[in-house]
Amino acid sequence: MSDNLSFALRTYLGADGTGGYLPYGETARMESAFPGSAHKWVSRFTKYLELDHPPSDWNSSDLAQEQRMFEAKAARLFPELDAVAVNALACRWSYSWQ
Repeated sequence: MSDNLSFALRTYLGADGTGGYLPYGETARMESAFPGSAHKWVSRFTKYLELDHPPSDWNSSDLAQEQRMFEAKAARLFPELDAVAVNALACRWSYSWQ
């Protein structure tokens, strides 16, 4: 179950073999990988996609350091996800951070 969840989340996020994030095409990727059940998988991702990590102090860290902290936090909170899925979440956070 966890392997399938990680695979589905990696697919949604557009991760490659090491992680990463592709910020478009989620729907097409999910429909291709999970015909007829893509929406069910996506509904299971809410808690992962809502995880936030507001940086505490930009004077003592940068975006890359904050991404690593987010990745560690996600790994700790979501042990059911594999390292590639966690990295993809961290990359998504970094890409989306404003």
